[in-house]
Amino acid sequence: MSHPADQVKGSEEFYRVYLILKPGSAEKSMVNSGLDKLKQNMMAGEKIQRQQWPRTMSEDTR
Repeated sequence: MSHPADQVKGSEEFYRVYLILKPGSAEKSMVNSGLDKLKQNMMAGEKIQRQQWPRTMSEDTR
């Protein structure tokens, strides 16, 4: 079942990396395509269990 998203947001870490991607690059196009799919259907993609999420530097210092 399709559920459109009101908005799609990433973490601060994602945003920092996203900002350095060059406009028109294959990488930015790939990310934008994924974001567009999530905006159309927030249930799209594979679900990854929380314990398998990559840890950020700030989480490692806790």
